[in-house]
Amino acid sequence: MLGGQCPNCGASWEELRQSVTRELRDGAVRFTRSFGFEPTSSDTAHILMTGHQPEFFHPGVWIKNFVVSALARELGFAPLNVIVDNDSAKHTSVRVPALGGDKATTRSATLATGVSDLAYEEVGAEKLRAKEFVEELRETTRDGTTEAAAASTIRLLSEEAKRATDLVGLVVGVRCNLEREMGFGSLELPVSALSETDGFRKFAAHVLSTPWDFAECYNSALKRYRQENHVRGKRRPLPDLARSRDNAETPFWTWQRNSQRERLFVKRDGDRIRFADPISRDGNTGWDEGNCDEARAALASLAQRGWKVRPRALSMTAFLRSFGSTGFIHGIGGGKYDEITDSFLSEFFGLEPLPYWVVSATLLLPIPLKHVAPRAVTEQRRLLRDFRYNPQRHAGKKREDEKFRALVEKKSEWIRTDPAPGEEGRRRFEDIRRLNKEMLQVIQTDLRRERERLQKMEEDVRFDAIAGNREYSFILHPLNEVKEFFTEALSRMRGSSTDR
Repeated sequence: MLGGQCPNCGASWEELRQSVTRELRDGAVRFTRSFGFEPTSSDTAHILMTGHQPEFFHPGVWIKNFVVSALARELGFAPLNVIVDNDSAKHTSVRVPALGGDKATTRSATLATGVSDLAYEEVGAEKLRAKEFVEELRETTRDGTTEAAAASTIRLLSEEAKRATDLVGLVVGVRCNLEREMGFGSLELPVSALSETDGFRKFAAHVLSTPWDFAECYNSALKRYRQENHVRGKRRPLPDLARSRDNAETPFWTWQRNSQRERLFVKRDGDRIRFADPISRDGNTGWDEGNCDEARAALASLAQRGWKVRPRALSMTAFLRSFGSTGFIHGIGGGKYDEITDSFLSEFFGLEPLPYWVVSATLLLPIPLKHVAPRAVTEQRRLLRDFRYNPQRHAGKKREDEKFRALVEKKSEWIRTDPAPGEEGRRRFEDIRRLNKEMLQVIQTDLRRERERLQKMEEDVRFDAIAGNREYSFILHPLNEVKEFFTEALSRMRGSSTDR
């Protein structure tokens, strides 16, 4: 239960939580059904939640969905995955390892191009290259170690590509089908949809009603995080919200259809607050500072004029964790950010945030690795350096050769001398270098063998760096291995929790 209320309008935080939970759950049911999936365990006041961008991410990210689905089923909660489609569409390609003998490279299949300045929700059919993506994926996996694993997924992609009208629909449709095939699945809801709910606008209105106070709390939370974690950069992990006497940056994005995202600013206009550029050029309903109802009406007016308002990273998790879920499961990055969220939630809203958990994992593609230790490469390089400066140490039986012994003796004589600086010292240096070269000529075959060994070791290290990369998409992995891995990981998590 959430205690307290808004100090400006007196709205109860608990009543807001109940209405938001109901809206998100009902919206997620409708959205999930639009993909042909009948939701289960949806009629509940408790939601266990996770979220990520609509990407073909790696299994270490995907495991969050599995854990949410499994735990929610056991607890009688509704599992919900938030599709972060308001983020920049920067990751629209899938990398595939291409192996040839002992060498490895990567190739790519690209789902959309020239869209990184747009949000994922803006990548529609005209920007989507679904059929080309399928063909590129089929070609890049052909005759490779991922061909068999990707074959069934490529068939699914082909079917989804025929009816896909946007990037989000294609990616979510493929992922949800694969999840159901493995026996799990959650409700799905994009940020674009939850941002249009009355509950989100109420939340945003509480922030916008006193934007200078919120920016101060937000920036103070960032400052504490930087101090506690010894972070020097002023833009890490996130930049402060800009604020001056007459202008304030808010924790929201805004844009119109097919346009780039822009940070949402507000400004003082006499006794009123109004949206700043670019919205101010399009008519601008203002509100009194502290008036949540007027701020909410201004947000509704924006939507009517075609402006989209979406949460940024911390404001989104603040909204979802405080008002939309009973528990939230993050990846590593989100977990770090929410240390900041907890701080400003307490200061601005007076709330004790509900818990969150961090889940991550590593599942590699089933490619045998070379397992060359970096230390072994370093030692081999050191050995070759010693060949250059001390060839007499590596001569083996060639030490018995009379000519070679003479070279070694001459070098030893020079090493025992202590020449005066100047000409004699230069002569000593040049003569030792000449003697080393002559000795190397004698053991040239051994030197070549050790150089070839280093080259092979370095190639194996490069091979492992490519073949053993954890970032390859889940669509390249065998589903049976993914399910087995997820199940085992969940079992270990439970065991670890019991031990504590």
